[in-house]
Amino acid sequence: MSPRPGDLFGEYFWADAWARAVEQLLPIEARGLHRELRTQGWLLGGRLPSDLESVRGLVRATKREWARSWPKVQHLWRIDGDFLICDELTTTHLESAERFRRSQERSRKGAAARWSNAQADAQADAQADAQAMPSGSGSGSGSGSGERSASLRSASPTVSSNKIAYQGRRLKVWKWQHEDLAARLGAKVDSFDLRGWYGKSDAYLENTGEGFADQWKWLQARLVTDAKLPTPNLFGRQVPTGTEPCPAKHNPPCASVDACWHKGQAEKRADRAEREAREKAAAES
Repeated sequence: MSPRPGDLFGEYFWADAWARAVEQLLPIEARGLHRELRTQGWLLGGRLPSDLESVRGLVRATKREWARSWPKVQHLWRIDGDFLICDELTTTHLESAERFRRSQERSRKGAAARWSNAQADAQADAQADAQAMPSGSGSGSGSGSGERSASLRSASPTVSSNKIAYQGRRLKVWKWQHEDLAARLGAKVDSFDLRGWYGKSDAYLENTGEGFADQWKWLQARLVTDAKLPTPNLFGRQVPTGTEPCPAKHNPPCASVDACWHKGQAEKRADRAEREAREKAAAES
């Protein structure tokens, strides 16, 4: 049985909104250019570089196609510093980013609630077992009750020590978090003492009394700073950091590192499109 349009809400909403958009009044070629510009702008964080020649290469339009279609859609876009902006695209991107943030926050709160409930259940079970034990049990060597407690701790999957990579006075790092941070280090993983860094971070928290609402976010942000890693944007792409506004030495220079990164990405896509076009022409000749 085929799904109804409403069952595929994401696809239905996009198709329905686009079908009713005012851009449908444009000629087919200009409409396609505008749709492609919005697609590439979405992939680059809701905006495009202001260099129109780079944008033309980004959407893989020939000079003749661009000359025919761009004048018919340029009123839908505006130049803002180093960026080419479509206000509707920017608004939609910001709304999606906010929905993404709220979804992550709900997931974090749900995980925290599950963790809290699991801890409470484990403590209740331990207390019930302790009350059920004879008052004299564990006497003699004194190791019986200790072994019993250790057994209870290891039996609970939520507090199993083999899932913890580091445990300090203020900081607890789970193995999956340790593996994720190690992956973020990339080529620096061998030279950066990650476990030693956990100890230093724990000591920093202990000495300064600094608090955090979300330890995992705090750890990620601190690792980026201490290991001098590129800063990931919303979609996980690596945006270079630094004090120089235009590390790639563009001419004219970009106004910010973020603008420089976007322009560099557009140039890479344009170069790839040009190379593929040459290969296709060579194969057809």
